[in-house]
Amino acid sequence: MSENGSSTSSNHTTGINARPMQQRRLLFQKILSSSDVGRFNRLVIPSVHARAHFPTLKIGENMYKVEILRLIDNQNRTWEVKFEFLLRSKTFVLSRGWKKFVRHHDLRKDGVIRFYEIINSERNHLHYSVEYENPPP
Repeated sequence: MSENGSSTSSNHTTGINARPMQQRRLLFQKILSSSDVGRFNRLVIPSVHARAHFPTLKIGENMYKVEILRLIDNQNRTWEVKFEFLLRSKTFVLSRGWKKFVRHHDLRKDGVIRFYEIINSERNHLHYSVEYENPPP
C-alpha cells in the first residue's frame, strides 16, 4: 500500500476472464461479528462509512431507496448485494446477496473485510473491490 492509501492488485489468472491491474484506495475495514456472518444474512455497515463512501439512500423524510452494489472479490468475481437503510434499527446494511458471498468465501466471526474504491476504472461508483481474511483456526 502506498502513502496515499492506494494499492495495486493484480489478477494472476489467464484467459478470457483476466483483468488488468487495478489501482485501489482503502475506504474502510470491518471485523466481522457473528451477526454479520450468521443467521441475519446481512452485513452492518457503520454509519460513518456508509455515509462517507456509499451512495446516498435518503430521498425524503423517513424515505430511503435501495441500491445494488457490485463487490469484486479476491478472485475477481463480481457479487451483487443490496445496500439499504433499515429505518426501524437505523442501520445501513448489505443484505440480499450477502449470504451467498459469506457462504462462498466461508467468512467467519472475527474475520476482516476491507472495502476499496477502484481508481481510474470504467466501472461506476457502485463497484467496490473487497478483500477478506478469516481468523486463524
